Amino acid sequence: MFTEERSSDTVKRIKISENNTFYFVSLIEHKTKVDYNVSMQLLRYMVYIWEDYEKEMERQKRGISRTKDFRYPPILPIVYYEGSGTWTAPCNIKDRIFFDEAFEPFTPGFFYKLVQLNAYSVKELVGKNDELSLLMLINRLQDSAEFRELDLPKDYLENLAEHSTDELLGIIEKVTASMLRHLQLPEDEITEFTEQVKERKMAELFENFVNTVDMSSLYKIALERSRWKAMTEGEAKGREKGLAEGEAKGREKGLAEGEAKGREKGLAEGEAKGREKGLAEGEAKGREKGLAEGEAKGREKGLTEGEAKGREKGLAEGEAKGEIKGMERVNRLIQLLMAENRLEDLRRSAEDVSYRERLFQEFGI
Repeated sequence: MFTEERSSDTVKRIKISENNTFYFVSLIEHKTKVDYNVSMQLLRYMVYIWEDYEKEMERQKRGISRTKDFRYPPILPIVYYEGSGTWTAPCNIKDRIFFDEAFEPFTPGFFYKLVQLNAYSVKELVGKNDELSLLMLINRLQDSAEFRELDLPKDYLENLAEHSTDELLGIIEKVTASMLRHLQLPEDEITEFTEQVKERKMAELFENFVNTVDMSSLYKIALERSRWKAMTEGEAKGREKGLAEGEAKGREKGLAEGEAKGREKGLAEGEAKGREKGLAEGEAKGREKGLAEGEAKGREKGLTEGEAKGREKGLAEGEAKGEIKGMERVNRLIQLLMAENRLEDLRRSAEDVSYRERLFQEFGI
């Protein structure tokens, strides 16, 4: 519609009748949250549209816009709101103007049509029995649980599949693909589903989608998140355990080395004084001195070596054992939750560690 680069969500020329040259303009602005200045935004767009219309008519006949009978096309401004809350912005631009009542004769005024998605129930939309109602129903979906609860009548979907034009089916296909990407389905599955729209098998699409998402993609997502969290927890616990084991082994090794060095030194001193006496006294003194020195040096060296080796070994063993044990418990929990169709618990357990621990206790895992 625009001949200049100006942004708007959707602008359409709509003919009033097949044999009539007159038309009106539909201006649709999409919003996901309340925008209190949308009336001014729409006013700017409307002026742009009329300016472009004027230029188009002037190209056909110079000076026509200054004639008595020249008229601009009517514009229907629409705000399509798909947010979760209630739309609270005023629908009349005069409410955005100071002293609007006092200056009413001099202030432009118009209402925009508000289409609030969450104001329509599923029953109301299905009752429309047209392609737009299906697009609005799809637009409402945030996750697969809402898709399952939708439970659309089969004759509703079959009627749309049978009577929709190829152009409208193409739009439904694009909206469906966008929704499936929002639910993190792989591209090959998205292609498979949207092909059913082209083949006018929308009833099968909805049925197959629920089964596939529940048993495939959501399971993969939950499994991957659980695996990542289990690995993180395993690494932390493995490191803690490795440090403790390293410190204990390092101390034990330091004492052994200290005792050996003390004994060696005691034997040398004892040999000078006499093997018998030296062995007795050297062993006692060497043990005492060796333990003291060995404990000091061994502790220092043992802690350093033990921390390095213990961390390396502890991390390896802890990560392996922690990951295996964590994955086994998580996999078992996922199997039990899937068997009982507790998908909300499955989703929550993937994000909430304390909640997952309660589920472990519940199932005795």
